[in-house]
Amino acid sequence: KKARIWRDPDLLMAGSKERGTWRHPVRSVTSGASGGCDGAEPCRTLGGVQARERSFGSGLLWFVLIEEIPHERQHVKHKKPSQWVYFFGTEDYAWIEEENIKPYANYREKFSRGGKGGLKKALEAIEEYVKGHPEALAYKPEVYDYVDDEESGKFPTSAPAKKSKDTKNESVLDVETLTDTLKGKKIEPSTLKFGFLGLGNMGSGIVKNLLNSGHSVSVWNRTPDKCGNFVKAGAVQSMTPEDVVTASDIIFCCMSDPQVSKQIIYGNCGVLSQMTAAKGFVEMTTCDPEHSRDVAEAINGKEARYLEAQIQGNKELAKDGNLVILAAGDRSLFEDCASCFTAMATSSVFVGTSGEVGNASKINLLLQAISGVSIAALGECMAVCDRTGIQLSDFTKILEKTQLASPLLLGKAKAIVEGSFPPETPLSHIQKDLRLAVGLGDSLDTPMSLSATANEVYKHAKRIGYADHDVSAVYIRSRF
Repeated sequence: KKARIWRDPDLLMAGSKERGTWRHPVRSVTSGASGGCDGAEPCRTLGGVQARERSFGSGLLWFVLIEEIPHERQHVKHKKPSQWVYFFGTEDYAWIEEENIKPYANYREKFSRGGKGGLKKALEAIEEYVKGHPEALAYKPEVYDYVDDEESGKFPTSAPAKKSKDTKNESVLDVETLTDTLKGKKIEPSTLKFGFLGLGNMGSGIVKNLLNSGHSVSVWNRTPDKCGNFVKAGAVQSMTPEDVVTASDIIFCCMSDPQVSKQIIYGNCGVLSQMTAAKGFVEMTTCDPEHSRDVAEAINGKEARYLEAQIQGNKELAKDGNLVILAAGDRSLFEDCASCFTAMATSSVFVGTSGEVGNASKINLLLQAISGVSIAALGECMAVCDRTGIQLSDFTKILEKTQLASPLLLGKAKAIVEGSFPPETPLSHIQKDLRLAVGLGDSLDTPMSLSATANEVYKHAKRIGYADHDVSAVYIRSRF
């Protein structure tokens, strides 16, 4: 097995999504943001330092020291190449994925502006280390190939990282051009300052329309590079979620998964640290009612306002401003977001007051379950159609003439015919929604047999490599 080894101690920063396959056999300095550490075990003494071994959330800023892997940890296997690190400031230990580490020296000037809370403490600790180890800033890594030999006692290697996917053919979102839908809306932008956490499939389109309708927006994303085009269009980029909250009156959060949302809210340099009675928090992450109620309780505990605003739509609808918003929570916050909802959606429906938080999540999950089951059924039927020898294009034309001809099914049928599966709605997202919907039914002792079966179908499609493709790629699972 071959792997690349970084021989010299270098000061690094974790948080990038750039891939790398390398190990560090000696103690070296790093800094950065957690990006998917795994495992959480009891306290133990490592290298004479009593420390807690924890699991850290993806996307939050951390400064770390790469350590030699302790003997008792060398058996741990990871889905992606990972490093064993010591965290400045918190004095914790954990694994962190190598793809999320980048040179601290390249960002030191940016961090010199300082931070607050845990970030400030970590910065002070790493700078103190630099004073005694100035060579750590000399970022000149040498890359070596070697063959792993278990008998020789050489440092164990990680499995090779997968190649980055080719992005040449991916369409780049035109942030600065107004859509025809937005041109037809008469929007008087609010004078409040808004923050947006998450520039993924849905978030990027939403922020595009917020900016183009004249709203003031601060943005943060786990992959900072995605913020560039939005900054050119007028957004202000923040270093951490905490900074977004500080700069904003109302903060929107739109993550791929409720667990990620929790990390952004409760984690180091997270949302809660700066929430006050003058601010409002809007949860747009597709989530279960329990998550929404938990977050509402935490936000209300800071005397701030909370609103769940669940999204019905996909990437293209978000880009065009044609989403549907289902909201529950603080009515005054819903009204303060009115101009934003007009920019991002064709309709926003208030379905419950603060005492009814969770209503929007319940409705949204049930609608997502209908979509997931329908698309799985479409995929299976088109797979059978293909095996019969009937042209899928002919099947789609007939489908278009029937009462089943909804934009959802027709769009997915055409994607199956074309075989391209561009991720308007990632398959992994719909599987997550089905899982949450089945959980909702289970909590009410109500069987959701079709949704549960569809969930298993999507889980299998994920396992064979289609998690990041459009949900219509479930057809391939049925066909082959």
